[in-house]
Amino acid sequence: MEESKSSDHISFVLISLLMYRYMDNDKDKRFKQVVVTTMNLFLVLVIFAAMNISSYFGKFMAEHDTFVMLILLAVVLFFQVVLDITLHNVSNNHNNTFIILYILVLSSVISSIEVSLISQTAAIITFILCYITLTRFVIFNSQEIPNEIEGLTMGIWLVILMFTVSDVMKSIPI
Repeated sequence: MEESKSSDHISFVLISLLMYRYMDNDKDKRFKQVVVTTMNLFLVLVIFAAMNISSYFGKFMAEHDTFVMLILLAVVLFFQVVLDITLHNVSNNHNNTFIILYILVLSSVISSIEVSLISQTAAIITFILCYITLTRFVIFNSQEIPNEIEGLTMGIWLVILMFTVSDVMKSIPI
């Protein structure tokens, strides 16, 4: 049973990489790169969370929590830089700005939830890194995004950040 689940995940990654490789590169290139990058980020973070849950790696990660947190933050920072470069250097189609905005908000929430399974501090830092990418995207595309949507997006992000920080504060023993 476990073998089929892992082979399903491997086949999913391979299929998504093949789809990305052979997609039509002229239309919606930025959108496709954002989707693939966020999907790969999610899959890497799921691997870290699964390692934390396992008995052997869970003990290792508990003993070396600072080192694991730094590796985790390096991985998240790498994917955020790739997203940022993709968002600003790839030609814009102007048809998918709202979809990309939705993907970035969803990505920041899911990434911080997955990272919070390992480290609450890393979850807040991950959320801030995602916010930087989101803010740069909103500023870069401000002519396409109405002020109401821009304010709503930032408001939702701040509410989620407050919940993340309050969750961290509850977990700190006083």
